[in-house]
Amino acid sequence: INFVPVLAFSTTPTSYRIPVSAGQRTGAKTGAKIVQKKGKKTLVIGKKKHVADNRARRPAPGERKAFRKRIVLSNVNALPVPDMQDINEENMFDRRLQGQVLGLSNDLVDRLRAVEAFKSSQGWKLFSRPGTLMRRETLDMGKMVADISSGDVQDITIGHTSYQPLPGSSPTQYIQPAYLSGLLRQISTANPHLANIRLSQSPSVSNIPIPITSNMSLARLASLGAADPDVAHPIFTLLVSEILTSGRPPVFFGLDGLAHAMQPGTGYTAPNMKPIHPHDLMILNWYLSFLSAKEGLPNGGIVMAATSQSNAPQIPSLEVALSQLEGDRTTPAGQLIAKRERIPLMRYDERVLDALLHQKGNIGVQRLAGLSKEEARGLMEYWARSGMVRERVSEGFVGEKWALSGGGVVGELERAVVGMRA
Repeated sequence: INFVPVLAFSTTPTSYRIPVSAGQRTGAKTGAKIVQKKGKKTLVIGKKKHVADNRARRPAPGERKAFRKRIVLSNVNALPVPDMQDINEENMFDRRLQGQVLGLSNDLVDRLRAVEAFKSSQGWKLFSRPGTLMRRETLDMGKMVADISSGDVQDITIGHTSYQPLPGSSPTQYIQPAYLSGLLRQISTANPHLANIRLSQSPSVSNIPIPITSNMSLARLASLGAADPDVAHPIFTLLVSEILTSGRPPVFFGLDGLAHAMQPGTGYTAPNMKPIHPHDLMILNWYLSFLSAKEGLPNGGIVMAATSQSNAPQIPSLEVALSQLEGDRTTPAGQLIAKRERIPLMRYDERVLDALLHQKGNIGVQRLAGLSKEEARGLMEYWARSGMVRERVSEGFVGEKWALSGGGVVGELERAVVGMRA
């Protein structure tokens, strides 16, 4: 009998893993976790959460902008230039100083800083003190001794300050109280001798809503308007009338960025939702009345406006007006450029033309070309004495850098000579 061996076997029920806790379901590094939904298992992979480092101090509001726009006018590590003269009323028109760099006194630096004459793009942070190159055009203007009162038109027209209609004006003019307040602060700081000039007229209570004594100095008057924008406009009007009173010193009214004042519109809107013309802003309308000789200067003085081709809108009306004021001219290379005439069927702003061509004989145009080779050499020698140029300032070196700078463009010359080391 044959027996078939029978193997014993057994079965066990299906066993499952014990569920893990919520902390164990999340991966330590990958962020993976298991989600159970009604018998289904889903693997969700997430990123590890970034924990912010609160130890670093966050910059205060406006701190980054202030750091980006800060003005540095000296460098204690730079070599001081020995025997460097300061510009003053005696040597500012001395022709023998053409091509030399003269220093600015501390008092003059404070006054120029008050009117925001220095820009953050200037390279004074590489030198021990700020100075100015005595160009031929500088010496021509050096004969004009006057007070300081200037502003940048772009700050007036871009629409970033408060404005309101001027009551009783026809056509409607708009005042900018905050800007006028800042302008009065600049005038008071930049002209310290206003403290020696007293009011010559008794201000009307209806015009000036704050008490003003009859013997108040003009510096104190300007400081009152600088402290309160609500009274800046009437105080500005009174200050200008006092400055233009017979017997006062000559004055200088300056404006930078003339092209921005000749645009067809500004960043401000009228009640009809149309852009306000720049000439409808009170401060610009007031300035252009002197520039166009519609208003005179009883004590003499200068009204000057500056513009450039690097940061200026293209205004055909302004280009035609300047060309007609200048007339036919000859370039330094001897090329004759005829004055521009109006192009038929092209629209021109008659307000711009009237502001500049009202009395042609009273407005002159001075073009600033690049530096001459002699002036460029004087500037390079100043850089070399300051320790910023290691090469010998020879005729060949000057000619090479002058050509690379586009014929003496100051910014390009500084970039070609000093910028490579800075």
